[in-house]
Amino acid sequence: MKGKKQVTIDLSQLAKNLKSLRIEAKLSIYGVEAATGFSSDHIRQLERTDNQVNPNTKTLLAYSNLYDVSIDDLLKKVNIRIGKDLTVLHQFKNENIMNKEYFHNKNSLPDFLLSKVLPHPEMKKGLKISEIITMFSDYDLKSKAVSREMSRLVDKGKVIKEDRTGTGAVFHYKVKG
Repeated sequence: MKGKKQVTIDLSQLAKNLKSLRIEAKLSIYGVEAATGFSSDHIRQLERTDNQVNPNTKTLLAYSNLYDVSIDDLLKKVNIRIGKDLTVLHQFKNENIMNKEYFHNKNSLPDFLLSKVLPHPEMKKGLKISEIITMFSDYDLKSKAVSREMSRLVDKGKVIKEDRTGTGAVFHYKVKG
């Protein structure tokens, strides 16, 4: 197409920005889905740093409006923060305050592990810390913190820790029983 300039987007920076803004706004993937109308799969894909899909202008504008940031900042800025005019975000939160699925759980990490992770069916087979973090990508889980809390659950007898590789480096955690 003549006259159309191809814009190169740093998709990794965009992914980091979208995730950090969502977390700062205390929204889950499902909350962003409800606020923007984009599917949760699409949102997860955009938040992956290895994403290779360029978002269109409509997508960028929806995020820009939700978090009150410029599209340029959304695409390029490092350590982005939500803006000051959060009319769209506040309206969404007020209209959906009763839907807990849309917002980050405010529980502590131990409560989160007990209420969300341990009851998950995959925990019967056992999961690595990285798999837990991937399964619950809506939450800003840190590997060290999850590992420390899972070790505490092992000490309390709620979880079994297995070294399936024999290397002492990667452990699987599973619920007893």
